[in-house]
Amino acid sequence: MTNFAFAEPYWFLLFLLFIPMILSYRKPKARLLFSKPQSLKSAASSPKAWLMHSGLCFRLMGLSCLIFALARPQTGQEQSKQRTEGLDMMLVIDTSGSMRGMDFIINGKRKDRLTVAKEVLKKFIEARSDDRLGLTIFGSNAFAYVPLTLDHDVLTRYLDEVSIGMAGESTAIGDAIGIATNRLKDLEAKSKVMILLTDGSNQAGKVEPLDAAKAAKAMGVKIYSIGVGSKGLVPVPTQFGYQNVRIDLDEELLGEIANLTGGQYYRATDTETLAKIYQTIDELEKTEREIEVFRLYEESYSFFVWPALFFILFELGFGLSRWRRIP
Repeated sequence: MTNFAFAEPYWFLLFLLFIPMILSYRKPKARLLFSKPQSLKSAASSPKAWLMHSGLCFRLMGLSCLIFALARPQTGQEQSKQRTEGLDMMLVIDTSGSMRGMDFIINGKRKDRLTVAKEVLKKFIEARSDDRLGLTIFGSNAFAYVPLTLDHDVLTRYLDEVSIGMAGESTAIGDAIGIATNRLKDLEAKSKVMILLTDGSNQAGKVEPLDAAKAAKAMGVKIYSIGVGSKGLVPVPTQFGYQNVRIDLDEELLGEIANLTGGQYYRATDTETLAKIYQTIDELEKTEREIEVFRLYEESYSFFVWPALFFILFELGFGLSRWRRIP
């Protein structure tokens, strides 16, 4: 990007000296008597009268150019280079049958837990433009649905296709942590983060959740766990309408998983709280940025020095001519 700037702009304060110069020039220093007032009027409006006063203009223009030159005008290029050290982050989402619970509200309408989680996740993904994000889903089984990628548009499209029950109706938290850890363990990222969202307790799978959490810790993976859903009976849609069902959330287990790996556990009972939780995690796990600015400037004072000399010499020569101002 081409820029123009003055390296020492404080020289512009010299323009204040122009005020007394102009005032002293306008102050009458002598009187001439005219026999006829008409002669005075015609003399004041003649070209010669204008030329006599133009010396001050040349002087001010010359001094102005000198002041601009003293301020060191510079032209050149400025480029910035941003280096980022993004995070590797795996988003782990529960798609078990209990995520059908309709205890969340979006725009005044009841929505199931998975729909709300997906909407909040989209905004979270948009805010992490410099990070590699991946998606793991789990129910009775767990699998990496989207590998770690910087193409967040692709990630969002796959997120739209996630549906309840696609990995089974039960909840295998341990298997989900294990699958996500395997995707993160061999990476050289400075920080490896897993965000685990579930509304239930471990009911299936081959790996115990705490054993999986210990393995994640050994691999340098930090886990933030989120328990979603309200306590007590939750309306769940059936073919005959809504039926109130009690869904058990193992908060103690989720808290242990987070504490064991250096993360935190959060509880989200409504849409606003869930959005704030992801915002909090976003602030805790910031991407490091380093910006280098390169400047290459050339001095351009010569564009003002030569006109300054011209105006000053012209004013001196003009003062010695027949049109000089009578003091």
